[in-house]
Amino acid sequence: MNTAMAKGWSLTLISNMLKRITLLLFLAIVHLSKAQDMQHIISVGAGGPSLPRQTFSRLNVFDSKPNYSNTGKGPFHLKYEFRPVWYLGIGLNLNYMDYKVSYSEDAIDTIQGKLVTNNIKISSWNLATNVRANIYFTNPENHENTDVYFGIGMGYRFGEFKVESELNQYKPKVELPSLLKLGLEATFGFRYYFNEHIGVYSELGLAKSVIQIGLTGRF
Repeated sequence: MNTAMAKGWSLTLISNMLKRITLLLFLAIVHLSKAQDMQHIISVGAGGPSLPRQTFSRLNVFDSKPNYSNTGKGPFHLKYEFRPVWYLGIGLNLNYMDYKVSYSEDAIDTIQGKLVTNNIKISSWNLATNVRANIYFTNPENHENTDVYFGIGMGYRFGEFKVESELNQYKPKVELPSLLKLGLEATFGFRYYFNEHIGVYSELGLAKSVIQIGLTGRF
Protein backbone atom coordinates (compact mmCIF):
# COMPACT_ATOMS: atom_id res chain seq x y z
CA MET A 1 0.00 0.00 0.00
CA ASN A 2 1.56 3.33 -1.05
CA THR A 3 1.61 6.46 1.12
CA ALA A 4 -1.25 8.21 -0.69
CA MET A 5 -3.53 5.17 -0.44
CA ALA A 6 -2.69 4.68 3.23
CA LYS A 7 -3.41 8.34 3.96
CA GLY A 8 -6.74 8.21 2.11
CA TRP A 9 -7.78 5.02 3.88
CA SER A 10 -6.84 6.52 7.25
CA LEU A 11 -8.84 9.72 6.64
CA THR A 12 -11.87 7.72 5.49
CA LEU A 13 -11.69 5.54 8.60
CA ILE A 14 -11.48 8.57 10.90
CA SER A 15 -14.35 10.29 9.09
CA ASN A 16 -16.64 7.23 9.28
CA MET A 17 -15.80 6.67 12.93
CA LEU A 18 -16.65 10.27 13.87
CA LYS A 19 -19.94 10.07 11.97
CA ARG A 20 -20.95 6.86 13.75
CA ILE A 21 -20.00 8.14 17.20
CA THR A 22 -21.99 11.35 16.64
CA LEU A 23 -25.03 9.39 15.40
CA LEU A 24 -24.93 6.96 18.35
CA LEU A 25 -24.64 9.79 20.87
CA PHE A 26 -27.51 11.65 19.19
CA LEU A 27 -29.74 8.56 19.36
CA ALA A 28 -28.83 8.12 23.02
CA ILE A 29 -29.80 11.75 23.70
CA VAL A 30 -33.18 11.29 21.98
CA HIS A 31 -33.86 8.13 24.00
CA LEU A 32 -32.87 9.68 27.33
CA SER A 33 -34.84 12.88 26.70
CA LYS A 34 -38.04 10.80 26.43
CA ALA A 35 -37.31 8.65 29.45
CA GLN A 36 -38.44 11.05 32.12
CA ASP A 37 -39.97 14.46 32.80
CA MET A 38 -37.21 17.06 32.61
CA GLN A 39 -36.41 20.54 31.38
CA HIS A 40 -35.78 21.07 27.65
CA ILE A 41 -33.93 24.10 26.26
CA ILE A 42 -33.69 25.36 22.67
CA SER A 43 -31.42 28.27 21.70
CA VAL A 44 -30.79 30.11 18.43
CA GLY A 45 -27.92 32.56 18.09
CA ALA A 46 -25.14 34.14 16.07
CA GLY A 47 -21.48 34.60 16.86
CA GLY A 48 -18.48 36.70 16.00
CA PRO A 49 -15.85 37.24 14.99
CA SER A 50 -15.55 34.37 12.50
CA LEU A 51 -12.28 32.66 13.43
CA PRO A 52 -11.32 31.47 9.88
CA ARG A 53 -12.00 34.90 8.37
CA GLN A 54 -10.00 36.57 11.14
CA THR A 55 -7.14 34.15 10.47
CA PHE A 56 -6.96 35.24 6.82
CA SER A 57 -7.13 38.90 7.85
CA ARG A 58 -4.32 38.61 10.39
CA LEU A 59 -1.99 36.61 8.16
CA ASN A 60 -1.21 39.86 6.30
CA VAL A 61 -0.44 37.77 3.21
CA PHE A 62 -3.55 38.27 1.07
CA ASP A 63 -4.91 41.67 2.10
CA SER A 64 -2.08 43.52 0.35
CA LYS A 65 -2.94 41.90 -2.99
CA PRO A 66 -5.13 43.58 -5.64
CA ASN A 67 -8.91 43.03 -5.50
CA TYR A 68 -8.68 41.46 -2.05
CA SER A 69 -12.06 40.50 -0.58
CA ASN A 70 -12.98 38.59 2.58
CA THR A 71 -16.71 37.84 3.00
CA GLY A 72 -18.89 35.24 4.67
CA LYS A 73 -21.94 34.38 6.78
CA GLY A 74 -22.11 33.18 10.34
CA PRO A 75 -21.30 31.52 12.58
CA PHE A 76 -24.91 30.61 13.37
CA HIS A 77 -25.78 28.34 16.29
CA LEU A 78 -28.77 26.07 16.94
CA LYS A 79 -28.81 24.19 20.25
CA TYR A 80 -31.02 21.61 21.92
CA GLU A 81 -30.45 20.48 25.49
CA PHE A 82 -32.20 18.56 28.23
CA ARG A 83 -31.35 18.64 31.94
CA PRO A 84 -31.81 15.30 33.71
CA VAL A 85 -30.53 16.93 36.93
CA TRP A 86 -30.08 20.60 37.84
CA TYR A 87 -26.28 20.56 37.55
CA LEU A 88 -26.01 18.74 34.18
CA GLY A 89 -27.34 19.33 30.68
CA ILE A 90 -26.81 17.12 27.63
CA GLY A 91 -27.69 18.03 24.07
CA LEU A 92 -26.81 18.58 20.43
CA ASN A 93 -25.38 21.76 18.86
CA LEU A 94 -25.38 22.68 15.16
CA ASN A 95 -22.84 25.36 14.19
CA TYR A 96 -22.74 26.70 10.60
CA MET A 97 -20.55 29.21 8.79
CA ASP A 98 -19.12 29.96 5.36
CA TYR A 99 -16.55 32.34 3.91
CA LYS A 100 -14.89 33.37 0.65
CA VAL A 101 -11.49 35.01 0.24
CA SER A 102 -10.55 36.27 -3.22
CA TYR A 103 -7.64 38.26 -4.63
CA SER A 104 -5.63 38.81 -7.81
CA GLU A 105 -1.96 38.52 -8.66
CA ASP A 106 0.21 38.86 -11.74
CA ALA A 107 1.22 35.61 -13.45
CA ILE A 108 2.74 34.49 -16.72
CA ASP A 109 0.31 32.73 -19.02
CA THR A 110 2.50 30.04 -20.60
CA ILE A 111 0.01 29.48 -23.44
CA GLN A 112 -0.26 33.14 -24.48
CA GLY A 113 3.30 33.90 -23.40
CA LYS A 114 2.46 37.14 -21.60
CA LEU A 115 1.84 38.63 -18.18
CA VAL A 116 -1.83 38.42 -17.12
CA THR A 117 -3.96 38.90 -14.03
CA ASN A 118 -4.79 35.64 -12.27
CA ASN A 119 -7.88 35.66 -10.03
CA ILE A 120 -7.86 33.28 -7.06
CA LYS A 121 -10.73 32.28 -4.78
CA ILE A 122 -10.56 30.34 -1.51
CA SER A 123 -13.98 29.33 -0.19
CA SER A 124 -15.44 27.06 2.45
CA TRP A 125 -18.64 26.08 4.19
CA ASN A 126 -18.98 23.76 7.16
CA LEU A 127 -21.56 22.48 9.60
CA ALA A 128 -20.41 21.05 12.92
CA THR A 129 -22.76 18.63 14.69
CA ASN A 130 -21.52 18.41 18.27
CA VAL A 131 -22.83 16.41 21.19
CA ARG A 132 -22.41 18.69 24.20
CA ALA A 133 -22.51 18.54 27.99
CA ASN A 134 -23.10 21.60 30.18
CA ILE A 135 -22.11 21.81 33.85
CA TYR A 136 -24.33 24.26 35.75
CA PHE A 137 -23.24 26.48 38.63
CA THR A 138 -26.75 27.71 39.46
CA ASN A 139 -29.68 25.71 40.83
CA PRO A 140 -33.02 26.75 39.25
CA GLU A 141 -34.71 26.34 42.63
CA ASN A 142 -32.63 29.26 43.91
CA HIS A 143 -32.05 31.17 40.64
CA GLU A 144 -35.15 30.60 38.52
CA ASN A 145 -34.38 33.39 36.02
CA THR A 146 -30.67 32.75 35.41
CA ASP A 147 -28.37 29.91 34.28
CA VAL A 148 -24.58 30.01 34.53
CA TYR A 149 -22.72 27.09 33.00
CA PHE A 150 -19.62 25.73 31.32
CA GLY A 151 -19.98 23.43 28.32
CA ILE A 152 -17.79 21.27 26.14
CA GLY A 153 -18.78 19.50 22.92
CA MET A 154 -17.37 17.14 20.33
CA GLY A 155 -18.69 15.76 17.06
CA TYR A 156 -18.28 15.64 13.29
CA ARG A 157 -17.77 18.53 10.90
CA PHE A 158 -19.35 18.37 7.44
CA GLY A 159 -18.32 20.79 4.71
CA GLU A 160 -16.26 21.69 1.69
CA PHE A 161 -13.03 23.62 1.19
CA LYS A 162 -12.13 24.81 -2.32
CA VAL A 163 -9.20 26.66 -3.87
CA GLU A 164 -9.85 27.96 -7.40
CA SER A 165 -7.52 29.71 -9.83
CA GLU A 166 -8.08 30.94 -13.39
CA LEU A 167 -4.59 29.66 -14.21
CA ASN A 168 -4.42 26.17 -12.76
CA GLN A 169 -0.61 26.06 -12.62
CA TYR A 170 -0.66 29.01 -10.18
CA LYS A 171 -3.32 27.60 -7.86
CA PRO A 172 -2.14 27.82 -4.23
CA LYS A 173 -1.56 24.45 -2.59
CA VAL A 174 -3.48 24.33 0.67
CA GLU A 175 -3.93 21.08 2.61
CA LEU A 176 -6.07 21.04 5.73
CA PRO A 177 -5.23 18.58 8.52
CA SER A 178 -7.60 15.64 8.98
CA LEU A 179 -8.36 16.81 12.52
CA LEU A 180 -10.48 19.59 11.01
CA LYS A 181 -13.17 16.94 10.49
CA LEU A 182 -13.44 16.82 14.27
CA GLY A 183 -15.90 19.35 15.69
CA LEU A 184 -14.88 20.80 19.05
CA GLU A 185 -16.24 23.59 21.25
CA ALA A 186 -15.80 24.86 24.81
CA THR A 187 -17.62 27.90 26.21
CA PHE A 188 -18.82 29.60 29.38
CA GLY A 189 -22.48 30.59 29.14
CA PHE A 190 -25.16 32.72 30.74
CA ARG A 191 -28.93 32.74 30.25
CA TYR A 192 -31.49 35.21 31.53
CA TYR A 193 -35.23 34.43 31.31
CA PHE A 194 -37.78 37.23 31.05
CA ASN A 195 -40.54 34.84 32.05
CA GLU A 196 -41.08 31.12 32.55
CA HIS A 197 -40.22 30.21 28.96
CA ILE A 198 -38.44 32.96 26.98
CA GLY A 199 -35.02 34.49 27.51
CA VAL A 200 -31.64 35.42 26.03
CA TYR A 201 -28.27 33.73 26.18
CA SER A 202 -24.63 34.62 25.70
CA GLU A 203 -21.53 32.41 25.51
CA LEU A 204 -17.82 33.16 25.54
CA GLY A 205 -15.22 30.68 24.29
CA LEU A 206 -14.37 28.70 21.18
CA ALA A 207 -17.23 27.54 18.92
CA LYS A 208 -16.38 28.89 15.43
CA SER A 209 -16.44 32.31 17.13
CA VAL A 210 -15.33 33.84 20.42
CA ILE A 211 -18.65 35.43 21.43
CA GLN A 212 -22.22 34.41 20.63
CA ILE A 213 -25.62 35.80 21.64
CA GLY A 214 -29.18 34.77 20.89
CA LEU A 215 -32.65 33.78 22.07
CA THR A 216 -33.43 30.81 24.26
CA GLY A 217 -36.58 28.99 25.31
CA ARG A 218 -37.30 26.34 27.95
CA PHE A 219 -40.24 24.00 28.31
